[in-house]
Amino acid sequence: MGVTFTAIFQNKGSDISQACKKLTEIMLDTQNQEEIWRWKYRKRDCESPECIQIHGQLEFQNARGFHIELGKHFFMLNLLIGWYTLLEDERLQNRLRQDLSRFSKRFGPAIYLPSSCEVDAIVFLQRERTWEDLRFTLSENCGNQKKSLKELLACINRGEKQCGYYVELF
Repeated sequence: MGVTFTAIFQNKGSDISQACKKLTEIMLDTQNQEEIWRWKYRKRDCESPECIQIHGQLEFQNARGFHIELGKHFFMLNLLIGWYTLLEDERLQNRLRQDLSRFSKRFGPAIYLPSSCEVDAIVFLQRERTWEDLRFTLSENCGNQKKSLKELLACINRGEKQCGYYVELF
Protein backbone atom coordinates (compact mmCIF):
# COMPACT_ATOMS: atom_id res chain seq x y z
CA MET A 1 0.00 0.00 0.00
CA GLY A 2 2.98 2.34 -0.18
CA VAL A 3 4.50 4.68 2.36
CA THR A 4 1.37 6.75 2.91
CA PHE A 5 -1.17 6.01 5.61
CA THR A 6 -4.00 3.70 4.56
CA ALA A 7 -7.08 2.74 6.58
CA ILE A 8 -9.54 0.27 5.17
CA PHE A 9 -13.06 -0.27 6.50
CA GLN A 10 -15.49 -3.01 5.67
CA ASN A 11 -18.61 -2.02 3.76
CA LYS A 12 -21.10 -4.57 5.03
CA GLY A 13 -23.45 -5.11 2.17
CA SER A 14 -23.07 -5.20 -1.55
CA ASP A 15 -24.91 -2.06 -2.57
CA ILE A 16 -22.78 0.86 -3.74
CA SER A 17 -25.70 3.28 -3.40
CA GLN A 18 -26.10 2.42 0.31
CA ALA A 19 -22.36 2.95 0.78
CA CYS A 20 -22.64 6.36 -0.92
CA LYS A 21 -25.52 7.25 1.40
CA LYS A 22 -23.40 6.34 4.45
CA LEU A 23 -20.49 8.39 3.14
CA THR A 24 -22.74 11.37 2.37
CA GLU A 25 -24.16 11.28 5.90
CA ILE A 26 -20.66 11.37 7.33
CA MET A 27 -19.59 14.28 5.14
CA LEU A 28 -22.72 16.29 5.95
CA ASP A 29 -22.20 15.65 9.66
CA THR A 30 -18.61 16.91 9.58
CA GLN A 31 -18.04 20.30 11.15
CA ASN A 32 -14.44 21.23 10.53
CA GLN A 33 -13.32 24.82 10.19
CA GLU A 34 -10.37 23.76 8.05
CA GLU A 35 -12.78 22.53 5.39
CA ILE A 36 -10.65 19.50 4.59
CA TRP A 37 -13.68 17.56 3.40
CA ARG A 38 -14.16 19.29 0.04
CA TRP A 39 -14.28 16.30 -2.25
CA LYS A 40 -14.09 16.08 -6.01
CA TYR A 41 -15.22 13.04 -7.89
CA ARG A 42 -12.24 11.55 -9.67
CA LYS A 43 -13.32 10.78 -13.21
CA ARG A 44 -12.50 7.42 -14.68
CA ASP A 45 -12.60 6.16 -18.27
CA CYS A 46 -16.24 5.25 -17.85
CA GLU A 47 -18.55 7.54 -15.85
CA SER A 48 -22.00 6.13 -16.54
CA PRO A 49 -24.04 4.59 -13.70
CA GLU A 50 -23.87 1.26 -15.52
CA CYS A 51 -20.07 1.37 -15.46
CA ILE A 52 -20.07 2.17 -11.73
CA GLN A 53 -22.30 -0.83 -11.10
CA ILE A 54 -20.03 -3.09 -13.17
CA HIS A 55 -16.78 -2.00 -11.56
CA GLY A 56 -18.43 -1.40 -8.21
CA GLN A 57 -16.39 1.49 -6.88
CA LEU A 58 -16.12 5.27 -6.77
CA GLU A 59 -13.09 7.44 -6.09
CA PHE A 60 -12.96 10.84 -4.44
CA GLN A 61 -10.01 13.08 -3.65
CA ASN A 62 -9.39 16.55 -2.31
CA ALA A 63 -6.64 19.13 -2.38
CA ARG A 64 -5.44 18.26 1.13
CA GLY A 65 -4.15 14.82 0.13
CA PHE A 66 -7.15 12.73 1.16
CA HIS A 67 -8.16 9.97 -1.23
CA ILE A 68 -11.21 7.71 -0.85
CA GLU A 69 -12.17 4.59 -2.73
CA LEU A 70 -15.65 3.34 -2.01
CA GLY A 71 -16.63 -0.11 -3.19
CA LYS A 72 -19.32 -2.67 -2.66
CA HIS A 73 -17.32 -4.41 0.07
CA PHE A 74 -14.83 -1.82 1.29
CA PHE A 75 -14.19 1.79 2.11
CA MET A 76 -10.54 2.88 1.87
CA LEU A 77 -9.05 6.16 3.03
CA ASN A 78 -5.52 7.06 1.98
CA LEU A 79 -3.69 10.13 3.26
CA LEU A 80 -0.49 11.82 2.20
CA ILE A 81 0.86 11.25 5.71
CA GLY A 82 3.86 8.99 6.00
CA TRP A 83 3.14 5.72 7.80
CA TYR A 84 6.23 6.04 10.00
CA THR A 85 5.44 9.70 10.74
CA LEU A 86 2.00 8.70 11.95
CA LEU A 87 3.44 6.00 14.21
CA GLU A 88 5.87 8.46 15.82
CA ASP A 89 3.52 11.43 16.31
CA GLU A 90 0.85 10.85 18.98
CA ARG A 91 -0.74 14.25 18.34
CA LEU A 92 -1.21 13.34 14.69
CA GLN A 93 -2.58 9.92 15.68
CA ASN A 94 -5.16 11.52 17.97
CA ARG A 95 -6.29 13.96 15.29
CA LEU A 96 -6.53 11.20 12.71
CA ARG A 97 -8.44 8.93 15.09
CA GLN A 98 -10.89 11.77 15.71
CA ASP A 99 -11.59 12.06 11.99
CA LEU A 100 -11.66 8.31 11.34
CA SER A 101 -14.08 7.70 14.20
CA ARG A 102 -16.74 9.42 12.06
CA PHE A 103 -16.29 6.75 9.41
CA SER A 104 -16.28 3.93 11.95
CA LYS A 105 -19.80 4.87 13.08
CA ARG A 106 -21.11 3.85 9.66
CA PHE A 107 -18.50 1.35 8.45
CA GLY A 108 -17.13 -0.29 11.64
CA PRO A 109 -13.50 -0.85 12.70
CA ALA A 110 -10.57 0.14 10.50
CA ILE A 111 -7.49 -1.83 9.57
CA TYR A 112 -4.38 0.33 9.35
CA LEU A 113 -2.25 -1.17 6.62
CA PRO A 114 1.51 -0.88 7.16
CA SER A 115 3.70 0.58 4.43
CA SER A 116 5.39 -2.81 4.06
CA CYS A 117 2.07 -4.54 3.30
CA GLU A 118 2.21 -6.43 0.01
CA VAL A 119 -1.40 -7.60 0.21
CA ASP A 120 -3.64 -5.55 -2.09
CA ALA A 121 -6.57 -5.38 0.31
CA ILE A 122 -8.84 -3.65 -2.20
CA VAL A 123 -8.39 -6.32 -4.87
CA PHE A 124 -8.88 -8.90 -2.14
CA LEU A 125 -12.21 -7.38 -1.05
CA GLN A 126 -13.33 -6.74 -4.64
CA ARG A 127 -13.16 -10.49 -5.09
CA GLU A 128 -15.80 -10.66 -2.35
CA ARG A 129 -13.55 -12.27 0.23
CA THR A 130 -14.61 -11.78 3.84
CA TRP A 131 -13.15 -9.37 6.36
CA GLU A 132 -11.90 -12.35 8.37
CA ASP A 133 -10.19 -13.73 5.24
CA LEU A 134 -8.43 -10.39 4.82
CA ARG A 135 -7.20 -10.35 8.42
CA PHE A 136 -5.95 -13.94 8.10
CA THR A 137 -4.09 -13.08 4.87
CA LEU A 138 -2.59 -9.96 6.46
CA SER A 139 -1.37 -12.05 9.40
CA GLU A 140 0.24 -14.55 7.03
CA ASN A 141 1.91 -11.90 4.85
CA CYS A 142 2.59 -8.98 7.22
CA GLY A 143 2.68 -10.57 10.66
CA ASN A 144 0.15 -10.77 13.48
CA GLN A 145 -2.16 -7.97 14.50
CA LYS A 146 -0.60 -5.64 17.09
CA LYS A 147 -2.42 -4.43 20.19
CA SER A 148 -1.30 -0.82 19.79
CA LEU A 149 0.46 1.53 17.41
CA LYS A 150 3.29 1.82 19.97
CA GLU A 151 3.82 -1.94 19.76
CA LEU A 152 3.90 -1.68 15.98
CA LEU A 153 6.44 1.17 16.10
CA ALA A 154 8.66 -0.77 18.52
CA CYS A 155 8.67 -3.75 16.14
CA ILE A 156 9.65 -1.53 13.20
CA ASN A 157 12.39 0.14 15.25
CA ARG A 158 13.82 -3.30 16.10
CA GLY A 159 14.13 -3.88 12.35
CA GLU A 160 11.83 -6.90 12.20
CA LYS A 161 10.57 -7.83 8.74
CA GLN A 162 6.96 -8.72 9.59
CA CYS A 163 5.61 -6.31 12.17
CA GLY A 164 1.95 -6.90 11.49
CA TYR A 165 -0.93 -4.49 11.18
CA TYR A 166 -3.32 -2.67 13.52
CA VAL A 167 -7.10 -2.77 13.85
CA GLU A 168 -8.62 0.42 15.23
CA LEU A 169 -11.79 -0.47 17.12
CA PHE A 170 -12.58 3.14 18.16
